[in-house]
This record gives sequence, structure tokens and C-alpha cells, in this order.
Amino acid sequence: MGGEISRRRLLGTTSTTVVTAGLAGCVSTFTADEEMSEPADDDTDDTDSTVESADDDADSAGEPTVANTGSPCEVAERFLEAHLGTEYETAVEFYPYGYSSQLSREARLSKLKETVPETETIELTDVSCERTEPELNDERLAEYFEEPVTSVTRLELDYFVQHDDETTENSTSDVWIEIDEGWYLFDVDLDSEVTVELSEHVVDSDATGEDAEIAVSVVAENGTPVEDATVVASAGFAELDDTIDAETGVVDEDLEGTYDDLADHQAVLPLDGRQSLRSDQDRGTIELDVIPPSDSNLIDEQANPELQVVK
Repeated sequence: MGGEISRRRLLGTTSTTVVTAGLAGCVSTFTADEEMSEPADDDTDDTDSTVESADDDADSAGEPTVANTGSPCEVAERFLEAHLGTEYETAVEFYPYGYSSQLSREARLSKLKETVPETETIELTDVSCERTEPELNDERLAEYFEEPVTSVTRLELDYFVQHDDETTENSTSDVWIEIDEGWYLFDVDLDSEVTVELSEHVVDSDATGEDAEIAVSVVAENGTPVEDATVVASAGFAELDDTIDAETGVVDEDLEGTYDDLADHQAVLPLDGRQSLRSDQDRGTIELDVIPPSDSNLIDEQANPELQVVK
């Protein structure tokens, strides 16, 4: 957006503190498995709306209005203006509930009213917008909607509000999706698969010490590093005396190698001779699983690369 919204009086929250804390999370995330009601058609009253409306036929659920068309930054600015202006019936139309039976219009309308209550007057001034790459599971996203999602972007918005002669800066970071040539705010926390990348793919069955220490990187399916995870090694077609756990970003004092450059998304598995092969084997595998951070939407359900054990 990079521009400035014209100065105007908008109905807002009860205090500058509430504005700062509330709007930073004004589009609270819903989990993908949250039970939601079927979407309802919107009989919107457009009186005093600050966002231009399209024809009545285009206002129905599942069809973009003039407010949803344009660049994503322009659309996000209109949403912010409507939400801060407590024009809830207008703001809720920036959610894609009309394209998915899993999204609830009423849940989002309730959240809009909760985060920006209609009580006092504030002033919205400068707004800037920057587009970045989102971290989303594209397959899950495609399954979520009845129409194709043609584009996805993350918008970082910085804006100022004035209340009681005090100006404060606020920010949001939200995912916006394009469906049917309209942009919509997507606030569902979809699961994203994690996987591992190995520093060494092969280890000798009789290796010990540093020679049997394997550095493992944990990444999301789009390549984004994942911190605060645990890597678990267990026997596959190779023998392993016991499962081995290693936390990312942690260098155990018993490790023999030097890991000063270990990144926060990397872990070191100390096999230390606990791996072996049966007498009739020349090669086997050790399976690797990931326990993602508990406060994330990351999952590990698909098979990960395996560590090869050879004689």
C-alpha cells in the first residue's frame, strides 16, 4: 500500500492501549479443525459504509465485491478502515466464508466486534504495507476452498492511530488469498508438514564417537527452518539399542564433535555405536521422526528421509 489513508474520525476502542493490543491480533487465528457453522448469506446494511459497494448481485456470499478487488495492499487497507470504523458488516465481507463450508461468518463477525468495540472515537493516519512470502501448506489450502486459490501473500501492515492527543504505532501480519479475482483475509491456522535434512546420509555400523554423530536440520515443507523441535531416531531395518532424542539448537556436553555453528533448527544425534546390522545384512536404515513445537501448526505425518547404516 505504501500510501496514506486520508485523515478522518473513526469509531474505535476505549483506549490507546486497547487499540495497540487488540488490533495487533485483530484477526485472531482459528485452528483448521475448529468446528464451524455453515456460512449464511449476508443481508448487509450499507448505510454510512466507508468501503465502496458493488451491485446487489455481487454482494452475495461467494462473489467478490468492489471492496475485494485491486491489489492485496489496497484491499487490506479497506478492511482495516472498515474494522477500525466498527463497520462490522462491511469488514466481515473481507473473509472468504462464501467459498468454504468450513468457515463461519458469525464467528468472524463476533471476533471483529470483540477486538474493536464500538465505544470511542480514534483517528487512523499513516498506513504502510509490505508483501512477504507466507508459510502455508498449499495442498491443505486447496482442499479448504470450493474455488481455486489463485494467489497467496502475507501482508505486513504498519499504521498509526491517534487517541486523546496521543499517537501510537500498530502492526499486523496476516495472510491474504485471491479467489475469483478478489482478495480475502485468511485466518485459519493450517497444518504444515515438517521434514529433516541430514548432514550425512550414511553411517558405518561400527562407527562411534564423532564419526557416529549426525547433524539433522528440521524444516517445514516449504524449506523454512523450524526451531524448538525434537528429532527422534529409532530402529528401522537396522538395529538401534534404544530410541535417541535430540533437541534442535542444543549441543549436548557429551558430544565429541565441535558444533559452535549449530543453528537453532539443527540437532545432533549421537548414535555412538548403538547402531548395528544383523549378520545377514549389508545395509539397513534408521528412521527419523520429528516432534514439532507444541505451540505451532506443524505436523510430522509423512515419512522422513532415513539414515543408512552400512558395514
